[in-house]
Amino acid sequence: FWLKARAVGAAAPGMAGPTAMEADPSPPAKGPSERALASLKSFSRIAWEECREPLAGAAGSAQVRWEIYSTWTLLLCLHHAEAEAERCRQTWTPEPWATEAQALRHIFLSHRSVRALAGTLRWLRWVHRWGPPGKLTGTGAPRQGGMKFVEDASYERTRRSLQMQEALPTPFQAAPAMHPDGPLQQRERFHQDDLEDEQRLLAQLWTCLRRGDLRGALKLCADSGQAWRTALLQGMMPFADALDEEIGYDAVQDEEEDLLAQLKEEHADWTEVGALERPSAGNGNPWRRLWKEQCWNTTRHHLRSGSPMEMHELAIYGFCSGQLDAMLPACEPTWTDRCWAELHCLKECLVERLLELGRAEWCTDAGLLPGEGDGGIPDPAETPEDRAHRSRKLCGRLLSVPAEEMETAVCAEVRHMLVRLRADSAAARPFAQLQAVLIEAAWAPRQTEEALAMVRQWVSQGFEGAACPFLVKQFASYFAIWQQEALADQCADLPDAEMRPASAERPSVDDIVGELVRDLVDAASGGNWHKECLQGQAIELIAEHAAVLVLESRLDAFVGLVLTLGSCGPDTKSESPLRVEALKRCIWVYWSRFPQEAFTMITVLVRRALHLDEEGAQEEELPDVGAIGVHRTTRSADVTVAVICIMVFWAALRDQTEEDAAAATEALAGLERLLGRSLGTDAACSPDHVACLALDLVVLPLLTDALLSLCVKDPEGAIAVTPVLQASALWRDAASCKSAGKTHLDELAWYVGLCQRHASWAAAHAEVQDRIHSSGLPLTALTTCGDSAEATQRRSGSRDALLDWARPCLARDRPWLEPRPNMHTSLSDQQWEHLRRAASCRALLLLLSVFEGEQDFEGAMHDLSIAAGQSPWLLKMLQPLQVRAFMRRLSLIPMTFGGVQGAAAMGGLILAR
Repeated sequence: FWLKARAVGAAAPGMAGPTAMEADPSPPAKGPSERALASLKSFSRIAWEECREPLAGAAGSAQVRWEIYSTWTLLLCLHHAEAEAERCRQTWTPEPWATEAQALRHIFLSHRSVRALAGTLRWLRWVHRWGPPGKLTGTGAPRQGGMKFVEDASYERTRRSLQMQEALPTPFQAAPAMHPDGPLQQRERFHQDDLEDEQRLLAQLWTCLRRGDLRGALKLCADSGQAWRTALLQGMMPFADALDEEIGYDAVQDEEEDLLAQLKEEHADWTEVGALERPSAGNGNPWRRLWKEQCWNTTRHHLRSGSPMEMHELAIYGFCSGQLDAMLPACEPTWTDRCWAELHCLKECLVERLLELGRAEWCTDAGLLPGEGDGGIPDPAETPEDRAHRSRKLCGRLLSVPAEEMETAVCAEVRHMLVRLRADSAAARPFAQLQAVLIEAAWAPRQTEEALAMVRQWVSQGFEGAACPFLVKQFASYFAIWQQEALADQCADLPDAEMRPASAERPSVDDIVGELVRDLVDAASGGNWHKECLQGQAIELIAEHAAVLVLESRLDAFVGLVLTLGSCGPDTKSESPLRVEALKRCIWVYWSRFPQEAFTMITVLVRRALHLDEEGAQEEELPDVGAIGVHRTTRSADVTVAVICIMVFWAALRDQTEEDAAAATEALAGLERLLGRSLGTDAACSPDHVACLALDLVVLPLLTDALLSLCVKDPEGAIAVTPVLQASALWRDAASCKSAGKTHLDELAWYVGLCQRHASWAAAHAEVQDRIHSSGLPLTALTTCGDSAEATQRRSGSRDALLDWARPCLARDRPWLEPRPNMHTSLSDQQWEHLRRAASCRALLLLLSVFEGEQDFEGAMHDLSIAAGQSPWLLKMLQPLQVRAFMRRLSLIPMTFGGVQGAAAMGGLILAR
């Protein structure tokens, strides 16, 4: 092959490699096609792996999987051709033409249409070789079904028959029959089995040419006893000389690049082959254009009605000379076969026209015509009119197109052809329509917008009359991701404004990708969430797709995943180890992928859990407490998840900023965007400084908001999550940094401790109740019984521990959860005040429930009432409604609670509320 990949580090022929004292030069920057090809490889690999997976009805049929993989391969072929040109142009210097092979390399590297045709035809050959038999035609007939392989087509039966007839008298003028044109001129003299063998050989030979298997075609003819056909096909090979410069590039070391090289080798064309195997200093056909003209004449002659030439033989001559009328009858009734035939003929005309146009500029010797004589020296017996007549045959419809209009003319031809093919029923399948659009986009990138519109319709309106399968949604998402990344990059490299899309901006693909992201989130948070998220790559896959969404959609998807993971499955405890691990992986993946959005994400997560951005949301109200500062729609499980995620977020922040300075810089910039102001920090500030800023400005304020809301909404949930929080690195770092926000956390820890101690008293009180009911004895009698006495002592100890815990906080001068100047919070001032008052009221009522349960009116008056009245802040913070409720319940203790059962019930009700 004339474009060769060298081993990495190998020097090109004629060039010395670096010496021991020289360093290898830095690798050249990748071009847009190289970058697009790199991302395509990963998508193609995914599609290939899907093809190998067991079939599942909801995922997609074998036909759909094949069509997805085929579409990725089409894009690979198109961009591989462009990437090869980019690689070669980095070291290529144009030189005067001496041979046709040299000229072909030149026009490949210089003309986009030649590369686009090469990539498209390569894919069309590959499709014919590997397409599912009987599924692309719609007829149910497999490709070449029932065809017998020809072992000998040398007319051996006919030869023996003629030998036996030599002894018999024959007309003196009888012409010999055993020559290549014998079956056409004297068909009646050939054995019927020999003619059938030749027909099968021609059909197999046509299949080889259709698939681009040129070496297989040459070998087939030679092995079948028709070496003259081998010589005929060798006539298409351009002349190449060992002295020609060799164009190559350093090989890319990956499996997909090897597969693309193999695909190129197995599905080739004469314009891509140097000659054969270069057995000597020069090989190929120096008279190629004359040979091609003879093929053209033969084709036109036998296209007339009444010609005895077999259909496949005529198609072979049409293939060699680029004549569509001769090729179409031998093609299968598929849009890919018709497209291949038309593009092949267009490529033949284009290459011949570009070779002619390039002679004037690149053939420095006057009168040198490569391809029309030995050494490019034409036959002196030919006239300029003869050569002009040959050019009209070979250049066809592009004969009069000037060089500057060639790309536009080829684009118009391709578009016209594809419009006709897409209107045909053979191309009615969705992927056939998409592939046709992608082929057109190789010349007119604006067609990529139509391709996006097509996959968008599949996702939103269904695929082939049914709901869009998951694999099609996945393909649509990957295609949209790749298209969004590659479009602007590719279009910036196009010099022709006509070929650029209508808009160079990144197209919005949220509707395409978002649909798949929702399915992925549902799968990741379903019954097998622990396998999907902890053993699989579900979270990474969601992040990969979410990367192309706009910020709001990306945050919505990821926050939805986190909140759903926090409460899915039978074990709904958010603090369970497996669930914490899943949440930790979510935060780490987001941090690693989007460090500039990490602070925004955790902020949105807390706001979503608290329903702070919900329009028309109303605060929940409780009897005796009033508005509590938490919206009615807020779920305790979501708030618990938010608290855990803040802890995990802090651990990720510390590790990421310490290990990756670039990530720390991006995160700091994201923090400034979130706050809407500059923090005045140096770009080289230490990780500890970044962490302290984040702790004071975002992490502790969000944690305070979430934990305070949870304490008021669900004290039992706060009791469960607080030990986990206090054992975390966040709690320790907040204390060691002496952050101002740690004060509020300590106050919330006091409140959680109060609820926890009240729960201990309630349990001890319930045990005393049970003993009273089971024994039928009054409470005073239980103090002398062994086990009952211990239960009574435990209740008394729990009560004392609760009151001892409450007194210092009630007696302090500074109000509980007093807002600090310039305090950061996501809550409104009204919500903050309602939360403070609700928590303070509930703390007071919890203490009151102890005295209610034990019917201790005297203790309530002397201990609780005095402590509340002397508190510098408690009664001032409470609303009149809350104070009246406290006084009413205090006054009713002697009259309402005649027994301990009612007191315990009231205490339990208050705690539950």
